[in-house]
Amino acid sequence: MPTPLRVLILEDRPADVELIVHELRKAGFAPEWRCVSTESDFLAALDTPIDIILADFRLPGFTALEALRHIKERNLGIPFIIVTGTLGDEMAAECIKQGATDYLLKDRLARLGPAVTQALEGKRLRVERRRREALESMLDGVARAVFEAATADEAIQRVLQTVCLRLGWDWSAVWRVDKTANVLRCMTVWHAPAIEVPNFEAISRR
Repeated sequence: MPTPLRVLILEDRPADVELIVHELRKAGFAPEWRCVSTESDFLAALDTPIDIILADFRLPGFTALEALRHIKERNLGIPFIIVTGTLGDEMAAECIKQGATDYLLKDRLARLGPAVTQALEGKRLRVERRRREALESMLDGVARAVFEAATADEAIQRVLQTVCLRLGWDWSAVWRVDKTANVLRCMTVWHAPAIEVPNFEAISRR
């Protein structure tokens, strides 16, 4: 079964777009693609879900290096492959330095499928590594919070804050079961300093 793939193609030649899409399908992908050829359209397209970007190096008034700069500024981490007619070794090295995942020439499009597969796998591994590192960091923080707390209540508060900060949560609460009254009771609440939720917190604690 073909693999779904959301593709943004930065190209101004319709014939080349057709060839790229054809190669993706031949490689086992089911591309949901969009083609843009200007900087403004490229920036607008970045607000939509994208799995990979395939870009010609030079377009009228716009280059792949400028596109890479926008990707870096937004910290998007989208795999970016340059598909172009000609590209010297020096410029190819500069593109890789600026964040391009790979580059290939239009007369060697048979390599497009494997290049896309490799780029997607590389992103998956990076995401997995970051998640693992974040989990390890959170667990270290939780252990430190428990060790430094003087009481169980303080430990709970410290752990809650640590988990929220490490995971980027804005709000969290710890509840316990009061078996005598057969109700849930809010033990402690933590929220980001920028969040104003006095009424919600008061109601939660009641």
